[in-house]
Amino acid sequence: QFLSKARFVSALLELYLADDRWLERACRANALAAGRAARLTAIPGGTSGATITQPGSYILTGNLSGSGAAVITISSSNVSLNLNGYTVTSSSTAASSRVVFISGVRSRVTIRNGRVVGAEFGLGLSAASTDLLIEDLWVHNSKFSVIATNFAGSTRTIVRRCTVTGVGAGAAAAETISNITGITVSGANCRFEDCNVGVFDLNVSGTPFYRGIVMSSSTGGVGNLITRCCVTNEVSLTGEGLRFFGTGIYRDNTVISFSTAFSSGTNGGGNTSL
Repeated sequence: QFLSKARFVSALLELYLADDRWLERACRANALAAGRAARLTAIPGGTSGATITQPGSYILTGNLSGSGAAVITISSSNVSLNLNGYTVTSSSTAASSRVVFISGVRSRVTIRNGRVVGAEFGLGLSAASTDLLIEDLWVHNSKFSVIATNFAGSTRTIVRRCTVTGVGAGAAAAETISNITGITVSGANCRFEDCNVGVFDLNVSGTPFYRGIVMSSSTGGVGNLITRCCVTNEVSLTGEGLRFFGTGIYRDNTVISFSTAFSSGTNGGGNTSL
């Protein structure tokens, strides 16, 4: 029965191959791909960092490192930055150092697809911003907060499919730190989706208070959501796995090895703590 139906497939293939229709479609696809590539601005790898001052689509073409206040600075709205699977590393742990820094009041900025390592903050802002998308990043070994977009007045920040590890690892041995946080966002209509936060570094003095994910809407923001995220550590920590300051909903999340799994916010169901 299956073989008898193969003639229908063959008929379609004959039409596709006739009069070089396949070649026409292949050429069109190649032209579209070439046009898209031409619209991308390459950022070469190296040790000098990079500053983006114009709107556009940017793509990293090699590993990038630096030791200053930021390795990549974005000073424009309407920017899409594709790390293209490469690693951006900062060797600085100076106050307010960032690996990737969004400078000024910005909107419609996307950062995706790569590794971000080091600094006091892996990724951060200097002012309230709108329509930020942070996705498919592995952010590692930052000192205080690995992803920090915590400026009151920001709106519609989305952090999704990001993995955060080595939280607090940028601190010097026995350095006194009171708070260590994986990801923190402030504003309204913000979302965390499918993120993993884990492996907190314990090589600091005193008893830090650890938080996995913090969502703050204490300035009156609404519509905030944390969903399908996992916050965990190898040993039990004094702190909060998921923390809301203000309003928000959390659902279908897992928190492991925190003294308080979920703090404030509205339980939307499906959450697990161990």
